[in-house]
Parts: sequence; structure tokens; C-alpha cells
Amino acid sequence: MALEMQHQTEVVAPGDARARRLVVTLALGFASGLPLALSRGTMTYFLARFGVDLETVGVFGLVGVPYSYKFAWAPLVDRVKPGPFAHLGQRRGWLLIAQIGLVACIAATGFTDPRSMPLGTALAALGLAFFSATQDIVIDALRVETLATQDQGWGAALTTWGYRIGMLASGWGALHLADHATFQVVYAVMAALALVASIATWFVLEPPRRVEPESHRIGASLRSALVEPFRSLAARHPFALIAGFLMVYKLGDVWSGHLSNAYLVQAGFSGGEIANVTKFSGVIATMIGVGVGGVIVSRVPAIRCLPHGAIIMAASNVGYAWLATRGHDVLSLFVAVSIENVTSGIGSSIAIAWLASLCAPGKTATQYALLSALTSMSATHLVALSGFMKTFTDGLARSAGFAADGWSFYFFVTALAGVPGILLAFAILSREGRRALEPANSVEQGAEQGLDA
Repeated sequence: MALEMQHQTEVVAPGDARARRLVVTLALGFASGLPLALSRGTMTYFLARFGVDLETVGVFGLVGVPYSYKFAWAPLVDRVKPGPFAHLGQRRGWLLIAQIGLVACIAATGFTDPRSMPLGTALAALGLAFFSATQDIVIDALRVETLATQDQGWGAALTTWGYRIGMLASGWGALHLADHATFQVVYAVMAALALVASIATWFVLEPPRRVEPESHRIGASLRSALVEPFRSLAARHPFALIAGFLMVYKLGDVWSGHLSNAYLVQAGFSGGEIANVTKFSGVIATMIGVGVGGVIVSRVPAIRCLPHGAIIMAASNVGYAWLATRGHDVLSLFVAVSIENVTSGIGSSIAIAWLASLCAPGKTATQYALLSALTSMSATHLVALSGFMKTFTDGLARSAGFAADGWSFYFFVTALAGVPGILLAFAILSREGRRALEPANSVEQGAEQGLDA
């Protein structure tokens, strides 16, 4: 296996290179978070304003499918040259392709009419999600490949900080702008922000590439690109155990979060109260949480923190169960949201750093895309069960003598939904912990030395 050094336009001292990588990680986090609300929350807000029926609004949720299945084309990002941008390097070239497509689709979405041609809006939003997911593939790979092991915790924190700021711009910011501008103008402004965010691509330090010897046989090439990354991951780690954990450890958060706004509306909170507390204050709380998580993971191996992260994320839902007993109380809402977002931030930093440790050099984009896609599958598919779960818990609440609406009991059950993830986290620690705590192997050490050379 040969080590191919991509073209570098400048020589950067090791200390400066480390600072540059961390700053770029923050900027790329913003670029990654910006598009998400534009195909989800902000999109559904405009659909409602246009008077689109609820059944159609529900179907629009399917435009987010690319986020869950991005591992299907991640091997192309790992192995196929990025066409006319190949001179920028494998990662930078694909990142620029994704960003060009993303800016075009955001702008195109704004030029559609959801009332008369909802299919056109849906297709543009689907393209937006596809290029956004592709951008995520590259950004995740860059973070794993360019940051040294001891910086992965800070990388996870900076990525999440940037991501949340991006979501704040396309969620809270876009909705406030919508009070004074049209659908077309809002999406044009968001496209301009995405274009500005793409400037970070030019400051990315292209990582060294480990290139497999080329084969002239199509079958061997396809096997190397599509099969080997997954087989390599399964050979080095208990893949079934890891996949099970990733699919369920955030299930309680998903069920709680999906219906939390419905509860808040029923409890009498105004739109402004919900936006200011859950969007603005919630983002700040998340950023505090990921900062704390980054500090923890920079000092303790992520795998040792994994069960603790799962425990605090599940326990935080008890805050919403308490809130449901308080009624319309903004201070109580602030406390519950702050607890939930701080703990979610800590848990996310731990999980991101741990996922990075599972990936092998040269296969990072494919392997990380698969792992992160498994995490999002609960949000994409299992979230559909939240309404049925609420109906079920309502019946249990009435039988147990709780309030008729059962919201407090429902949120308590979502906390219990985190128990399987906690147990699987302890099982993973038992299986993987001893090897993870050993000194970095020679391959990892060589990669880090190459990055700082």
C-alpha cells in the first residue's frame, strides 16, 4: 500500500497546521448544519404557510432519506477521482462538488411553488438533501483523517458547535426572515450563506491518501471499493453489537423530541416562547454540552465514556416528564430544555469521537458514513412509532391514575427507551475497551506524523 501525498500549496508549521485544522473543522461544521432545516423544519413551516395539506407535508419528510443511506455512495467518495477538481485532492475535490450542487439546489428550491407544483419543490429539496449528505460524508472523513487522536474530542465539539450555529441560521434565522421576505428570498439568502460557507474548502489541508494498488478487473475494483471497507470494519470490531447500539441509543431522544413541540402547543406555550427557548437557548446549551464533552474526550478515551454518555442522554428526558407536571411555565421549560441539550451535547461529542476511532485509514468516508447512517435510522424510521407510543402510554397513564393526557408518563417512558442503548454501551466497552486503551498502533502513529510533517 503506497502513501500518496496530495498537492499542498503551502508549507505550514505543525502548530499552525493544528490550529488551522481546528478552525476549519468549526467552519465545515457550520456548512454541514446549514442545509438540514431547509429540507425539514423550515421547509414544513413554509408548506404550512402556503396552505399545503397535512398529508402532503407528512410525505415531504421523505426528502431526508439521503441522510440515512449516504453510505451507499460513500465508496465513490473514497475511491473515484472528483473529475475536474481532482487537482484539489480527493477530499477537497468532492467537497467542492457537493457544495456547488448544494448551493444550486437551495436556490432552485426557492424558485418552486409548493402550492401548484409540490412535486417540483420535493425534487429540489431531495437534491438539496442528497448534496448535503454527500458534503457530510466528506466533512466527516476530513475530520477523522486530518485531526490527531488527541484532537478528535475537540474536533467533535467544534463540528457540533458549527453544526448548531448553521442550524440556527437556517432555522431560527430563516423563520424570522420569513416575517419580512418571500419564500424565494429566504432560500436565496440561505444559498448565499452556503456559498460563503464553501470558502472554508480552500483552507482545508488535504490529508495524505493511502491508495490500494489498482486492479484492471472490474469485479476486483468493485469489491475493493464497496465490500472491503465494510468487511474491514466488521473484522476489527463487533459490528452487530455496534450497529445495534447506534440504532437504539438515541431512540428515547428521538421519541421525546419529535412530539415535544406538540406537547408545548397543548400546554399553551406561544410560538415565540417555543422558538426563543428551544431554538436559541437550546442551541447555546448544546454548545456548552459539546464543549464539556470535548474536554472529557480529550482526557479520557471515548469508549470509556460511552456508557456514561448513554446514561445522561436517557436520564435527561425525565426533565420533560417534570415539565409536563408544571404546565405553562417558561422558566421550567428553560430548565428542561437546558438539561436536555447540555446532556445531548456531551453524549454527541463522546459518540462522534468514538465513531472516529472505529474507522480505518483510506476507508474513512465509507465507514464513517455507514456508522453515522445507522445512527440516523432511528430518526428516519423508528420516529414513526412515537405517535403510537403516545397513545399506548395514554392508556397506561389512565390505568395508573396519572393525568388524562399522559404527557408526563410518556416522557418518562422515553427515558426508559434509553436502557437498551446503555446496556449495549457497557457490552461494547467490555468487548472493545481493553484494546482501545492500549497505545496507538504504528499505523495510527504514522498517519499522525504524516499529517504534522
